[in-house]
Amino acid sequence: MKTRIKRIAVKYILIYCSLLLSFVAVLTLVCALPNESLKGNILASVPVMREEGWRHKLADSEQSTLDGFTDQLMAEMQFVVDPARPFASAVIAHREDGDYLGIIERVAGGGPAVTDNYARYWHGYAVWLRPLLLFLDYSQTRTAMSVIFYGLALAVMFLIYKRAGLLFVIPFALALFAAYFPAIPACWQYFSVYLLTLSACIYILTRLKDASFAPKLPRTLFVIGALTCFLDLLTAPLVAYGFPMILAFLVIYRRKYLDSGKGRLLLAGRMTLAWGFGFGALWGSKWIVADIFFGLGTIDFGLNKLNLLTYGEVKYNPARLWWKMPFMAAEYSFQPYTLLTAVFFAAAAAWIVWFGIARREKGFLPILGAGLLPVIWYMVVFVHSYAHVFMTFRTLSVSVLAVLTALMCVYAETFRIPSQTLRRVRK
Repeated sequence: MKTRIKRIAVKYILIYCSLLLSFVAVLTLVCALPNESLKGNILASVPVMREEGWRHKLADSEQSTLDGFTDQLMAEMQFVVDPARPFASAVIAHREDGDYLGIIERVAGGGPAVTDNYARYWHGYAVWLRPLLLFLDYSQTRTAMSVIFYGLALAVMFLIYKRAGLLFVIPFALALFAAYFPAIPACWQYFSVYLLTLSACIYILTRLKDASFAPKLPRTLFVIGALTCFLDLLTAPLVAYGFPMILAFLVIYRRKYLDSGKGRLLLAGRMTLAWGFGFGALWGSKWIVADIFFGLGTIDFGLNKLNLLTYGEVKYNPARLWWKMPFMAAEYSFQPYTLLTAVFFAAAAAWIVWFGIARREKGFLPILGAGLLPVIWYMVVFVHSYAHVFMTFRTLSVSVLAVLTALMCVYAETFRIPSQTLRRVRK
């Protein structure tokens, strides 16, 4: 037993070291890309960004709000990267608060350089954003992101159909609707976490052709957790855990890869812990790297900021937000039918639990359990979630996918749907 634990620990340590070195290396490489054409495309993007402002809406609804504030910040940060010092640019992540577009124009006109930092995040989105900006401006990147996003989403739907049946495409599609999917490829800030999420879903669904890949799922979730903190700026990081996790257990349940209900629950627990460790370990490692090489005080600043994102913001009322945040996310996700939809999901969850008790069926419990994690996330990281609810509401799409997927499992088992696809899955 001890030998097995040591062997597993060594594997995770090697994966961690490989990811850490890869993150630093790939960021250094993209920061070494020449800046001339990139700066030209960013300057060409300034008029559109200025016209849209910080909170542009694609439609007459709050859930369609784009995060123009962060997109402008990302544009500023990519504009001031120094290709002559790529490692420093990658680790320090220079930025300056204020009018980000004005700062871009100031630096372009030969004004003072930007010297402040944003080192507490990896800013791994630069891996895809900087190459795009070599050739495209802001509006053109939206077209490119749309092609990528819808292509990946269709690929996931096709793989769900192949692995579990056409019926189970519906929960995935409705979960994207709950996240107001048209806004995702229209905003740099939103795109990264869904690029990772959809790619991870494709990888897992492709590998789950048989039961042999199931024991490797925790290591896969560890890597996904690490990539989440690398690419995302706390937009909706739990989406990158929930979607792959739920779809993996959908296939495991439908294909009967693990006969033991206890075995499925243990696997779900290991996957959850692995994603959390990957996310936390690689995020903390960025603070350590910044402090070791540049003495930025990132560890102290990051811990203080982490406290503010959870319980420390005096201007917010913790006693009120602690329980209110999940309901606010539901208002964004389900408007204008928030109450009706909430009642439906409560009734669906109750039916699923009753079915599981009556049939002594534990196979879909990991799926339903994943739906509770957004509520827990909102209650822990409630200050950040509340302050940025216009984007953090998308975390609730994990609950939508979980409840609807479990509901479809119950429906299929109860009524024994005689579709060709489901008959093929049972063989």
